[in-house]
This record gives sequence, C-alpha cells and structure tokens, in this order.
Amino acid sequence: EGFPGSRICLQCHMQALDQLKSKTSLYILHVTDVHYALENIKRLKERLQTEKIDLILLSGDNADMAMDHDASPDIQQKYEEDMRQVVQTLEAIHPIVIYIPGNVLNRKYPIK
Repeated sequence: EGFPGSRICLQCHMQALDQLKSKTSLYILHVTDVHYALENIKRLKERLQTEKIDLILLSGDNADMAMDHDASPDIQQKYEEDMRQVVQTLEAIHPIVIYIPGNVLNRKYPIK
C-alpha cells in the first residue's frame, strides 16, 4: 500500500518514457521543496520558456504541511489536493512529471 493519492507516476508515462530511450541527451528539470509555493512554479515556467525539457522530477516537500500517520481525513484530503495542484502546475511546464511525495514516507509509509 502506498501513500494515498500520491502514486509514483511511472505507469501513466511509460509510453512517453519509452520515446526518450533513443535520445543521446536527456534534460531533466529537478524540482524540490516546493512547499505549495505555486507562484514560484509559475515564475519558473516563465524563465524556462526557451529551454528544452524532457521531463520533470519532483522530489519531496511538495505541500506546505506535515502529515502524520494519524492525521484526520480532512488533513489527508487537503494534503492530497495540495499535491495535485503542485503536480498540475508543473504539468503546465511539461506533461511528464514524475514525483515522490516527500518526507511523509518516513512515518506510516516507510520505504521497504
């Protein structure tokens, strides 16, 4: 069982990732510690208008809240909605966004 609503988005991008295999260079935009600062992502989009990006890797601290394993359903839902908005804002830069939820994994959802 993974973190609710935060799949590592590989399966949905497998066809696009297959097309990248033949490239001799791969341009990855690595974004981290967003903390739900959507305006910063929008500014990043403006700065990257002339850049060629093949995919975006979003790693950790994406929402602006910590979520303990015993968080209420309302807090869980808010966290998941914030994550969705961060990913959707990044998808406006490039449609392939592979993401890792963040430091929440070290509690109820340990890496095995």
